[in-house]
Amino acid sequence: MRRLHLNIEGQEVEVWAQKLAGKLWLHFDGQTHLYEPLGALGSANKKEGGDPSQIIAPMPGKVIKILKKTGEKVRNGETVIVMEAMKMEYNLKAQQDMHIENILCQENQNVTLGQKLVELKEV
Repeated sequence: MRRLHLNIEGQEVEVWAQKLAGKLWLHFDGQTHLYEPLGALGSANKKEGGDPSQIIAPMPGKVIKILKKTGEKVRNGETVIVMEAMKMEYNLKAQQDMHIENILCQENQNVTLGQKLVELKEV
């Protein structure tokens, strides 16, 4: 993972970036953004949040708390997992109203970038 300093519209921003499996993961301001190529022309597609049916680790780190249990309902924006990475806590949230189908991690477990932590299904 590399630390970058970018100037965005006149404001200095510190960004952590990592390329994994042809995708570029950017971490800044408490959020993770995923960029991946669309096709042969090299154009890029920005994805924020990704697939709402799963919660994935936005960076390597450690799961600190699991706030929900299998079968529980979660609302859009509700925190499901709290993880620690780069000396900061990240709240991983549901992207829409869903049910927890499967929890694939445990508290105090070290996880890798892109690792699936929770599977969800529509209400």
